[in-house]
Amino acid sequence: KPILTGSLFEVSENTLTVVAVDSYRLAMRREPCNNMRGGAFSFVVPGDTLRELSRILPENDEETTIFPDRKHAMFRFERTVVTTRLLEGEFLNYKSVIPDSLPISLKVSTSDIIDSVERVSLIISERLKNPVRCLFDGDALRLSCVTALGRSYDECVIPFCPEPVEIGFNNRYLLDALKACPDDECLLQIKASLSPCILRPLEGDAYLYLVLPVRLKAGE
Repeated sequence: KPILTGSLFEVSENTLTVVAVDSYRLAMRREPCNNMRGGAFSFVVPGDTLRELSRILPENDEETTIFPDRKHAMFRFERTVVTTRLLEGEFLNYKSVIPDSLPISLKVSTSDIIDSVERVSLIISERLKNPVRCLFDGDALRLSCVTALGRSYDECVIPFCPEPVEIGFNNRYLLDALKACPDDECLLQIKASLSPCILRPLEGDAYLYLVLPVRLKAGE
């Protein structure tokens, strides 16, 4: 759907929530906002506009002012003004997609898992897109992958996992979520082999990344 190529901006109670989804993952970010006018509202900004904004937004903490209208929105910062059309339609009910609770919650080092996934992914290419097999077993995360180029294996130390859980992931989707985490440590939440994986902060709800698993086949 065209509307899902954009990001939902949802404003309520002086909080801005931005949500982006595709068929395999969901990303959500919350930030405080000031001088909200007109009560709670939402609008969807095209992804192309947001990619351009990410290139030209200042790196300092200067505030950006957003002026949404029914069909257009304006972003103003420093001496720059960007105007964009808005996408029309009904965005995905993202709250219904996020599980209420996942029984296994592990405090992990994002950089350690990124390094392990990248090492295992060395034999994965655009043509050879086999999933990364992740086995949460005790105090170790065992990662492996098999492609026509060979086999790869790596281990990462994690907090004790109460029961073994094996999940397959698209390596790029998992890496994108891990690299987007702004903290050195985050909560990695799982349930079963066909349940989504969620990354969230140790405290609060500033961000959330959801990645759907890949069904594993014998020998992968």
